[in-house]
Amino acid sequence: MSALAAAVLLVNLGQSQVFTAVTSVAVVVVYLAYLFVTIPMLLRKLRDRTLPRGQGLRSGEPAAARGHFSLGRAGLPVTLLAVLFGLFMTANVAWPRAAVYDPAGGHWYLQYFSLLFLAGALLLGGLAYRVTVTSPAARSTSTSRDLSRGRTWCGSPRTSRSACSSTSPPGWPVSAGPEGFG
Repeated sequence: MSALAAAVLLVNLGQSQVFTAVTSVAVVVVYLAYLFVTIPMLLRKLRDRTLPRGQGLRSGEPAAARGHFSLGRAGLPVTLLAVLFGLFMTANVAWPRAAVYDPAGGHWYLQYFSLLFLAGALLLGGLAYRVTVTSPAARSTSTSRDLSRGRTWCGSPRTSRSACSSTSPPGWPVSAGPEGFG
């Protein structure tokens, strides 16, 4: 990995625009990671506002009483501002500007580098997901391997509800014996 970082720095010797493009991709990825946390948090806060008291995150007692930090009523607006800021900054950094990413005008792809990189990463990730998770061969192999090890899943027909803890979500692995998951 450090050799890859050194190679990127060597490219910078001749063309500073490449370094700017690679840096913009890194910043966009950081903001996307930020959004992958704040958007679900916002959706959860919006959903919990519509649930009756005693369900969701607010289980009848304040979060501070359960030992969690809470912004109280300010939590929803602060989370909404965080999501809006993350969206704005992602668009701001990824926006293809010739004056910033390719001032000489010699390489059109430098202007769109962050968008091209993210599209390629999504495409490769989708293909990898399709091959490893959704293919029939992958499903049958993982299921038979899990069953041969005595592993079942919460919510599956083979698992009693008592085998799952009350906090285990459906699809959570459960050991069928004292040997664990080994």
